[in-house]
Amino acid sequence: MRYRLEPESDDKKGILYIVSTPIGNLEDITLRAIRVLKESDMIAAENTRTSKKLLNHYGINTHLISYNQHNKKRRTKQILSLICEESKNVSLISESGTPGILDPGFYLIREAIKNRVKIVSIPGCSAILAGLVISGFPMNRFLFEGFLPTKKGRKKKIEQLSKEERTIVLFESPHRLKKSLQDIFEVFGERKIAIARELTKKFEEVLHFSLREAVEYYKNREVRGEFVLVIAGETFS
Repeated sequence: MRYRLEPESDDKKGILYIVSTPIGNLEDITLRAIRVLKESDMIAAENTRTSKKLLNHYGINTHLISYNQHNKKRRTKQILSLICEESKNVSLISESGTPGILDPGFYLIREAIKNRVKIVSIPGCSAILAGLVISGFPMNRFLFEGFLPTKKGRKKKIEQLSKEERTIVLFESPHRLKKSLQDIFEVFGERKIAIARELTKKFEEVLHFSLREAVEYYKNREVRGEFVLVIAGETFS
C-alpha cells in the first residue's frame, strides 16, 4: 500500500500551502514543513529578511518573494497566476507562527478560495496556543482578541472583555504593556493573569499574577520583548 505524503490537486492547478514556522526557536518546525518548503516552487514571506535566516538554517533554496501589507494585492495576482495558469505550488509563511493571524496572509487565502485553489494547512507553532497552555486557565473555550485598540473604542472593548466567561488571549507590545495592564486592571479588578514574554526564545519568561500584582511588578521595570497576555474568564476561580 502506498501512502501519499501530500494531497494532489483535483485539476491542473497547483496548491497553496499555509506553512507554520517557529515563533522564536528555530527548532520549532515540523519535518513536513521543511519538506514542503523545499519542494515548493515559490515561498511568499511576510518578512524576507527574517525568513531567510530560517530557510538558510535548513538549507532551503526555494525562490523567495515578499508578501506583505503593502504589496498583497499585486502579489496575490502573481501567486494565483502561478498556481492557476502554471500549476506551480506556492508556500505562504508569516514573519513567525501561523500565517493569516494578524498578517496579510488572510487576503491571499480568501482570494485563493474564490479562485477554487486547493489550500493545504501545514500546522505548527502559534503564540496564542503556546501562551494559553501554560496559563493554568481553562483551554476548552477561549477568546483571542489580538491587540487592544490603541485609541478609539479601547475602553469599550475592555469593558466588553470584562464580561467574558471564556479565557482571554491578547498580544501586547513592550511600549504599551504598562498602560494596557493598568487599563485592564481598572475595569477587570482582581482577575488572574498569565504574562508570557519572548516565548520559545532565550529570555522566555512566564509569570502568574493577579492584575493588581502585574501592574505593581512592571511599574518600575524596563519592558522588553513580545508579550502574550492570558486573562482568566469572569467566572474562573
